Amino acid sequence: MGALFPFLIDRRIEWTVLVAAGIFGAVSLMKGVLDVGILHFVVGVLVMRFVVEEGDRISVGFWLAVSIALVFLVGGVPPGIAVAFAAAAILLGRKVVFGRWTYFLGGISYSLYLIHVPVGGRVINLGRRFGDGALYELALIACAMIVCVIFSVYFSRLVERPAMLLSRRFALS
Repeated sequence: MGALFPFLIDRRIEWTVLVAAGIFGAVSLMKGVLDVGILHFVVGVLVMRFVVEEGDRISVGFWLAVSIALVFLVGGVPPGIAVAFAAAAILLGRKVVFGRWTYFLGGISYSLYLIHVPVGGRVINLGRRFGDGALYELALIACAMIVCVIFSVYFSRLVERPAMLLSRRFALS
C-alpha cells in the first residue's frame, strides 16, 4: 500500500479506503485469518491524510473512526486502545515542539521499525539464557533498546539514506 502513496495522495480518501480494503481482504484470504496489522497501517495512513488534508477532513475523520473501530472489532480491546491512543496522541500532539532529540528519533524511526524484531529479539533471546526475574527483564529490555537504537543509526546511514537518494532519481511522471 505504501508503494501506492504517490497515486493515492491526490485522490479522494475513498480511493485509499478502497485500496486498503482490497489489500486487507486479499491478505486475509491468503493467511486464512483477518490481519489486524494491515488495519494498524491503514489507521496510520488515515492519520497522515487527516493532518495533510485541507478540504475534506470530515470524510477522512469518518474513515479514521471506522478503521479504529475495525481494529477494536478484529484485533480486540488492547490493540484497539493502543491504536486509538496512538492516533489521538499524533493528532493532538503534532504541534507540540519536543526538541532536537525527537528529530533524531524520527530520522531513525523507520530503520528502528525494520530492525527492532531481528536485532532486539536476538538480544532478548540471548539475554534470557543468563538470568531471569522482573528486574533482569527490565534491564534486558533496556539493553535491547539501546542496541536497537545504535544499530538503527548505522542502518539509517548505510542503507536507508542511500536508498532514499537513489529513489529520488526515479521520478514519477
